[in-house]
Amino acid sequence: MFIKDDKIYAFQQRFEEREFVTLDYLTGEVKDKLGSDSDAINLLREEAISSEDFSSYRFPTMFEPNSSGSQREKKILSKLNEEHKISGGIEYVLMDDLLLFNFHTINPDKTLKNIFRAVDILTNKYILEVNLNSRTNAFAPDSFFVKDDRLFLLIEKFKLEVYQFRK
Repeated sequence: MFIKDDKIYAFQQRFEEREFVTLDYLTGEVKDKLGSDSDAINLLREEAISSEDFSSYRFPTMFEPNSSGSQREKKILSKLNEEHKISGGIEYVLMDDLLLFNFHTINPDKTLKNIFRAVDILTNKYILEVNLNSRTNAFAPDSFFVKDDRLFLLIEKFKLEVYQFRK
């Protein structure tokens, strides 16, 4: 849900309510059980959000073929659009010579598959591909973002993978 004072606040869904917990940010281990008082958790969340500096975050934007931008990124994303049966748009972040993006394709059973890729635009080589969601009935926007030198991927709505960029 959020991070505050080096604690990750999360919840475990129970039958009728959510049980809030804090997690160790290095291991994911449950540290504290906080009960089900959502009002208290929401206050902590508001405090955490209001004190957060978002200037080092990079969130994806929707690719528009006719917009201004790098010819290399346009070429890669336009080719991707031609090669795959893409449903919806392509969200992307351009970081120097690294293009990060996700898109949806249609599965044979008419569900959607959300795919993330990272490509080195100097060599035109894919350096990472991850299936973010193999079967969904709706588009899953905001499936990734970048903070500082780390890439965060939301996988199957319940798993978070973090990659650190090498310099």
